[in-house]
Amino acid sequence: MKPIAGLLLASALLLAGGEAQARQATCEELVALANGLDRVAVEIDAVTYIEGGGYVDNQLGELTENLLYLADAEQDLALTESTLALREAWEIEDLDYFLDALDAVIEDFSVLYYRDC
Repeated sequence: MKPIAGLLLASALLLAGGEAQARQATCEELVALANGLDRVAVEIDAVTYIEGGGYVDNQLGELTENLLYLADAEQDLALTESTLALREAWEIEDLDYFLDALDAVIEDFSVLYYRDC
């Protein structure tokens, strides 16, 4: 399976300069991250199977952990809960649950944007 472009974009945005874990995201980063996550959702929605332990699965796990770091930096309960649901969905390998949780994460980033920007 070819790498998912939106997944790589979202991960890169989260890890830009290694600072995302230590500070809140800027408004521009929130927009770029939400757009990247939208692309991830669209691309994953087109997939019927992701091999456990494969490249895409590992990248989704990394993305999930990076989102948890950002949720912690934002100190936003809703974002933390939706991101924890995303991690749970990834751990139990439930693609439908993962997509639902990813939609919730995207919505929570929208709320952050409208609240802070």
